[in-house]
Amino acid sequence: MLLGGLFKPEAGPALLGDSAPSWEQLKTLSHQTATGQALLQAEADRAAGAGPTHTDATLRLFGKSEEDVRLTLYRDTAAWCPYCQKVWLLLEEKQVPYRIEKINMRSYGDKPREFLAKVPGGILPAIELDGQLMTESLVIMQTIDEVFSSYGPQMVPPAGTPERERASELLRLERELFARWCELTFRPGKGMLDSAEKGLLQTLRAVDAALGASDGPWFLGGAEPSLVDLQYVSHVERLLASVLYWKGLRLRGRDDLAHVDAWLCAFEARPSYLATKSDYYTHVMDIPPQYGPGFGIGDAEPFAKAIRAGAGESWQLPLSLGADGHGAIEPLAPLQVVMPLPVVMPLPVGGYPPSLLTRHRAARAAAGRRRGGGAARGGVRAGGQLRQGGRVRGARRGPAGRLGGARQGRARRPVRRAQPRAAPRGGRLPAPRRQRAARRRRRGGAARGGRRGRRRRRATAGARQLPRVPARPRRRAEGHGPGRRDALPRPHQLAHREALSRHGAMRLPRGVAGSCATSTR
Repeated sequence: MLLGGLFKPEAGPALLGDSAPSWEQLKTLSHQTATGQALLQAEADRAAGAGPTHTDATLRLFGKSEEDVRLTLYRDTAAWCPYCQKVWLLLEEKQVPYRIEKINMRSYGDKPREFLAKVPGGILPAIELDGQLMTESLVIMQTIDEVFSSYGPQMVPPAGTPERERASELLRLERELFARWCELTFRPGKGMLDSAEKGLLQTLRAVDAALGASDGPWFLGGAEPSLVDLQYVSHVERLLASVLYWKGLRLRGRDDLAHVDAWLCAFEARPSYLATKSDYYTHVMDIPPQYGPGFGIGDAEPFAKAIRAGAGESWQLPLSLGADGHGAIEPLAPLQVVMPLPVVMPLPVGGYPPSLLTRHRAARAAAGRRRGGGAARGGVRAGGQLRQGGRVRGARRGPAGRLGGARQGRARRPVRRAQPRAAPRGGRLPAPRRQRAARRRRRGGAARGGRRGRRRRRATAGARQLPRVPARPRRRAEGHGPGRRDALPRPHQLAHREALSRHGAMRLPRGVAGSCATSTR
């Protein structure tokens, strides 16, 4: 249709996308609920340095004033680094006032220049205590416990005592457990005659015996965890998820590890630990960029599938939980089952108007059709072309895998097709075309040589034209394959990114791997 000499594409059916509530309206409605008010209050408390432990907090005062803050903790933005988790837990258990500066791990992006100027190696965690910088998690934890001895429980036994010697022995056992975990997880199979798995279980039984020798759930006894417990829990937490995912080895609920299970339950009863704890899916997706790729076995595939895709058709948390909250895949701590699901929008008196629900559903369906390249099969226009049989004939794929050009209602650029090309005078092709012709000739193609080519030239004698070579566009399944800038992420990738975004993390780049001995902190 021409209007004033300009082409105006034919408009499609009217869209209902503007009839849905705006984000501001939804935000206002959600803030009017009891859950919304509680979330706003929790955010205000975090800004003031109060409230429970939270990954988004940047100031922790524990009832003190900002003038009392002497320490700044530099930890990873994603709140996943096991070495940062130990220091974070110690500060929360001792309730030492501190500030938090979040720094990317190397797998998530470049570190800020200001941080590299202070810590040339860029290693995490790091603390700045009274203007002095310090790295290495164990050294940091001992220093904090010594400098802030009047805060909270004592984490390190006094020097020269039997408890101090016992703590040193347990720390050496923890390093042996870490080595056994790496030997099993980051190598193919389970070792010669399952030696790697047997070695890990043997070391875990030694850890279980050490816990059974104390009076209480903690390694050194008492009512509060010590530095030894914090040193163990960060890697045991990752061990549980990784050996189940890659090796099919379940460690929770075993009779020969009853003390380890009780120790984990004691940690899961502490809100400070639950705020720093990650789920199984996050662990198995974050371990390869930090430590290196894990090697799975066939027996572990049912567990790996459950962790990747959840118990149903879509990915969800928690995983395969029973009525008691302790499921077959990932147990849920008691403090995690008492929280009801938040109600985001209030239900008006008499319910929502049917027209609003109808328009909202229609708008979502229309948005889905636009992302997928059109509506249902047969007769709905997409990109100015009639869609028949579920796709547009001859349409190209646009951004985000749409069919039918750019946007609904716009004119679509015609598809260019390869045309027969006449040979130049003398019958000799330019160098690039000669090379292509030689390749087709070796394949028996229809260039200037080969059987098929000679037959076609005899059939079209005198034409002096190269046979037509129609264009063969390379096609991939939508959303897959390398080189597609508009490739859509798979469902488990979307869930992983959503889980990371809750911690403020960036997307993981491809091909980044660390080593087992030294994580990419």
